[in-house]
Amino acid sequence: MGPAKKRRSLSDKDARLFETMLRMCVQIVWLALGRKAFNQIELEVNRLFKSEIFNAVEHTLHTNYIAKMSKEERAVLLGSCVRHDKKLNTRSPLMNEVFCDRDIDYRMMGLGVIKVQRTTPRIQYMYNAVAGPEEKLNELGIPLGIIGKPRTAFDTMLRPVPTAGDGKSKPSMSSASGYSTRSSVGSMKNRSAAAQKLYPDITLPARTPHEDHFPPSFPSEPEIPRPCSETQRRRWQNRLKRLMHPQSAGH
Repeated sequence: MGPAKKRRSLSDKDARLFETMLRMCVQIVWLALGRKAFNQIELEVNRLFKSEIFNAVEHTLHTNYIAKMSKEERAVLLGSCVRHDKKLNTRSPLMNEVFCDRDIDYRMMGLGVIKVQRTTPRIQYMYNAVAGPEEKLNELGIPLGIIGKPRTAFDTMLRPVPTAGDGKSKPSMSSASGYSTRSSVGSMKNRSAAAQKLYPDITLPARTPHEDHFPPSFPSEPEIPRPCSETQRRRWQNRLKRLMHPQSAGH
């Protein structure tokens, strides 16, 4: 609200912006991970940005997935920085990670914004994954779901296009019901295997034994901003205007 006490709060506008951002994050992650486990992705994104108390998706589905986690899953997904406080003082797990009292490489927070002079293999890997050019992800061996894959490998709905070997079994080729059943089962196995091998697992480089987390001086030189397609930007803006003002767009 600022110093002016008579200024009206913009909490409603902030809430709409926040919820829209969460929905976009869920859709992007779901598409990037091959359209799998939508409910789990939605639950985890809401938990990261809102905390367990304000996870509206969990309140609707009643999965109780936090209590069902194994010890290893809790160590990875919850970590040691989650604090349980009163509702008004509750921070999201994402904010707890940022302000956690432990050894954190703060250079990670400025990737793509501030130019870091001395980088380790781990920081360079994270920079290429977060702010590097997408067309070089395959060349650098950095898997991020379907991001960086050739557009020709997917249809208009971003589903993987079956290869030539997957489309051999068709009903017209089968002369008997048994052959048709065996061929359909075989094609389903091929498709499932292709879907599983769409992208490899993400493996982060290990930390070096003596990483210097605090350089002698804070870097002030910014990274060179990556250019954005002006045509694509205008398409996004027009799309947003139609979504925000459907009546005026119709006229």
